[in-house]
Amino acid sequence: MPRSVSPPPKRRRLNFNTYATLQIGPEKKPVAVFRDVLDRHCAYFRMKCEDKDRPHCELSSLDYDAFAIFLHEHELVLMEEDEERQDLHGIRKWTLLAKLYTIGTVLYAPVLKNKIVDMFLQGFRGGPKFSMSDTKLIDIIYEFSPEGSQLRHILTDHYMIKLGGGYWLKNNRDILPREFLADLAVGWSIMGMDPRKLLDPAKARHCVYHDHDGGVPDCK
Repeated sequence: MPRSVSPPPKRRRLNFNTYATLQIGPEKKPVAVFRDVLDRHCAYFRMKCEDKDRPHCELSSLDYDAFAIFLHEHELVLMEEDEERQDLHGIRKWTLLAKLYTIGTVLYAPVLKNKIVDMFLQGFRGGPKFSMSDTKLIDIIYEFSPEGSQLRHILTDHYMIKLGGGYWLKNNRDILPREFLADLAVGWSIMGMDPRKLLDPAKARHCVYHDHDGGVPDCK
């Protein structure tokens, strides 16, 4: 995030009388939101929407459904109970989370991104396991999260360790995203094929995968 962006004021009372209209997605669907709430949580709006007379802010690259969830990001309520029961393999859940991560990247919302990273890491650390196949999870993360995302980084680190003799990679290389294969190759090149230098998401500190710019303090 650009260093010129100042952190939001911490003590000022929020103003619920002023709102902005955001135009979300390729269809530019209008969403009315309280300007102060977005200013408080997103550096993007502090940079792009500083002009109080500006009638709207266009965000055509974002997914409308995921943005609706972003507005409630402090709770991170993804689905109702009935929907969650139907989402047996977590495909919808992780598609939404990857899209939310992208929104957090576009809007410079590191706290949201770090929350999603922590949820993702739980799948490698004895928390709720991923119910879908390995290849499906990789497809989702590489389709819906941006290049260079920590979600991709976690997957790359995990599979650099897991691949071992390479049988899984050999059997699945034709259906894996090219970007994933390229990230593996770059990762191995950087590490010099030395397994002692590999970072294991199951054991590494959460902070290693967090964003700490924009006034977000380092993990304790």
